[in-house]
Amino acid sequence: MNATTTTTTTATTRPPLTLLAKILCGIGTVLALGALFGAISIGFPGGIALAAISAVNALLVVLFLLRVRWAPILGSVITGVGLLYQTFGTPYPAYHLTHLQDPLFAPIVLEVALSLIAFATMLGAVAQNYGQNRTQTPRWYGYVVTALAGIALGGILIGVSAKPAEVTAATASDGATIIHLGLSTFNPTAVTIPAGTKLDFVDDSNIPHQLTYGTWNDGHTQLATPPNAPALDNRAISTGSFELGPFTTPGTYHILCVIHPGMELTVTVQ
Repeated sequence: MNATTTTTTTATTRPPLTLLAKILCGIGTVLALGALFGAISIGFPGGIALAAISAVNALLVVLFLLRVRWAPILGSVITGVGLLYQTFGTPYPAYHLTHLQDPLFAPIVLEVALSLIAFATMLGAVAQNYGQNRTQTPRWYGYVVTALAGIALGGILIGVSAKPAEVTAATASDGATIIHLGLSTFNPTAVTIPAGTKLDFVDDSNIPHQLTYGTWNDGHTQLATPPNAPALDNRAISTGSFELGPFTTPGTYHILCVIHPGMELTVTVQ
C-alpha cells in the first residue's frame, strides 16, 4: 500500500497598511526630510544632531512600512523623549515660539505640532496593534489630531501675519545704550553713540554667546580690535547682562559673536 502525502503551501501576504500607519509614514517622511534639510543648511559639526534626527525618523518609517508590530512602541518612546528635550533640554524652541516675528516661528510650530500628532498617532497605533480590533482606529484619535492641527494652523497664521518689530536702541538708567542679544542676532544691529558712552549687553534668550571685535565674512571670522577700544576678549554670556566701555575714541567698531555666524554689531562713536 502506497501512502500519498499531499503538501499544501499556504501563501502568506502582509496586511495592508492601516490609516494610522499611513499617517505615521507621512509625518515621519516630512520630519526626516526637514531635519535633513536643516542639517545640510547648518553644515558640520552643528548639523550632526539634525542628521541623527533625520536618520531616526527614516528608520521608523521603514519599520512602519514593514508592519513591525512593536514599531509604534519604539516610536512613542523616541518621540516622547524628543518632546521632553524640546521642552526642558534646550532653550531654542522656546525662544522661537515666544517671538512671533522670528522667521523660524512658523517652522517650529509646524515641527512641534507634527511631533505631537505623531506621538498621539503612535499611541493610537499601539492600542490598535495590541487591542482586540487591529483595524479599528481609536475613537479619541480624531478629536486629538483635529485639535492639534487647528492649534498648529492658528499658530502658523499668527506667525506669518506678524509684522517684524522695529528695534531701536534704549538707554539704561546710567546712560548706557542697551543692546539685546537674541538667538543669533544683536538687537539693534547698528547703533550710533556719543563718545564716552557705554554699551549694556542684555541676553534675553538665555542662549550662550561669545563676543569679541571683528566681522563675519563668508562664514569666517575676521578678528580685529580697533585702537583704544574697550577691552572685549571673547566675553562669554549666557544670561543676565554686562557693560562694555566707555567708548572714548570716535570711529566705527565692529563686534561679533564667534558662536553664531553672521551675528554682528556695528557701533559708530561720534
